[in-house]
Amino acid sequence: MFKILVFISMITFSQSAIAQCDKNVLFKSSLVREVKDGNPGEEMPIEATLTFKDNRLLMTLQFAGISQTINGSINKVLECKWTEYLKNGKAQYKVLTNKEGESAEDTLITIESKNGQTTITIAGDPDNGTKLQFDIVEYTIMD
Repeated sequence: MFKILVFISMITFSQSAIAQCDKNVLFKSSLVREVKDGNPGEEMPIEATLTFKDNRLLMTLQFAGISQTINGSINKVLECKWTEYLKNGKAQYKVLTNKEGESAEDTLITIESKNGQTTITIAGDPDNGTKLQFDIVEYTIMD
């Protein structure tokens, strides 16, 4: 009987943790950096919104007067470990992204928060050693 109760509580806990990664969230960033082989590069100003909604991704970026829109579909949640959603923890998604005028490509997107500071890291899949990392200045949970 004890084993059954432990099993049921583990299932319930894991379902609630995964449910956190299904929330609709809009993130805003004003700073991005390129990370190459684990070494962060120069920080650059950017106006970026990253919207995760209904298993879709919409990114709008404005950098140095150039605008770009990237659409994507979330294919898989690879990791969803939050002690407190968007305050402490991590989520990782496998996303098929499509930039304007280019063919679709597999992308890994990692959302990580430590003590309320959130970053979103975007890398190709497989990773070629270069990633973009956005510092999040504000977010809105849309559920």
